Amino acid sequence: METTQQHTLEIRRTFAASPAEVFGAFTEPELMQQWWGPPGYSTPRCDMDVRVGGRYHLTMTSEKGPAHDLCGEFREIVPNERLAYTFVWQDGDYAHHEMLVTLEFKPADGGTELHFTQTKLPTEKSVEEHNHGWCGSFDRLSPLVTK
Repeated sequence: METTQQHTLEIRRTFAASPAEVFGAFTEPELMQQWWGPPGYSTPRCDMDVRVGGRYHLTMTSEKGPAHDLCGEFREIVPNERLAYTFVWQDGDYAHHEMLVTLEFKPADGGTELHFTQTKLPTEKSVEEHNHGWCGSFDRLSPLVTK
């Protein structure tokens, strides 16, 4: 595994919903459970203490394999504008490797442009895998927040 270099994933996505609605999809457990995880996965557990220093715990499952747990801590919260949190898988190839996710929510053409950045990924392969997972998740989020 590459350990001397940190990798970054950036995704920009526009949603036909207000910044408040898109922000809420990342901070309201009942909403996040409906879209988080790529197609074929579900999120039966989503515990969140949405405050700076508060923690979250997600469990992602699929019919094909074991559950995967993800935990982290909220580092920055500016309602409807910015959200940053640590991102730590509890098992698998990237277990216990702390990454950082930063989300910026910008009004754009009656909707929201989401600028997603995930830093401190350990390998180029992890960038590809996380890109697949996040893009699949955002595909599931889009119809949920579209009116």
